[in-house]
This record gives sequence, structure tokens and C-alpha cells, in this order.
Amino acid sequence: FGTRTCIRYSMEPIKFIKTVYHINTYTDGSIMYPGKTPPALLLNSSYSPSFAAGLLQMRYIYSMPVERIIKYFADNGFTLRKATANKLIARSADVLENFYKAICQVVLQQDYVTADETYHKVLLTKTKPTDKGSKKATSGCKCA
Repeated sequence: FGTRTCIRYSMEPIKFIKTVYHINTYTDGSIMYPGKTPPALLLNSSYSPSFAAGLLQMRYIYSMPVERIIKYFADNGFTLRKATANKLIARSADVLENFYKAICQVVLQQDYVTADETYHKVLLTKTKPTDKGSKKATSGCKCA
């Protein structure tokens, strides 16, 4: 007599989607016109903005080292070379630099500013036998 609601939560692991575009070449008499490739955020890159955003999120929001990101991708069926990951991160940062500068201007105009002071373990070289080899440090945001 009546209806009950039952909720079950599930999780899908990270999903990689490969989209293949077939680009035709057209002719008008003896002149050939190649079709254009879809626009890309990073010029001459096979990676979409969503892929770059996911990579940046893991690297900077979740503070994952590139090696761990690559292993996570491999565990989920996607092979990514370390050099490719580093280049994608660097090129994405270049694309986002103007956005970063605009945000800095707005933040610096505010009367009240907050910041995240999450602690991370930083590895150090041991100079003395009593050194721990690491210390706690914050990764701060600098707008200047």
C-alpha cells in the first residue's frame, strides 16, 4: 500500500572517450580543397579541453604528482606518457595565464580576501643524519 523510495549509489571509474573525425578532401575540377579539422584548445593537440581540465584538476586541485596521474590513467585503460602529460599541463597553463591575470586584478580590488592553507609534505635532501627528509609546507596562491 503505497510507494517506498530506495536509493543506491554507484560509481563509474574515470571514462576516456575517443572521437574519430573523418575529414574529407573536396575537388573542384583540378583544384583540391582539404576539409578543416575541428578546433582544438591546444593547437595541433589530440586532447580536448575536458581532458586538459581533468589533468589540471588532478595535478593542482588534488595535488597529485604527474607519475600518480599517469598510473591512475593506466589503471583505467589509458596510456599517457609523462612527457605528454607535462607538456599538456604546461600548454594549458599558458592558455589560462590571461584568465589568471584577470582574476588577480579582481581579487586585488577586494577589501576581504581568503586563501587556502592546505599543508603538503615536501621532500628535502638530507644534509645531516638527524634530518627527517621532509617538512610540511603550504602551497599558496600569489597574485602579483
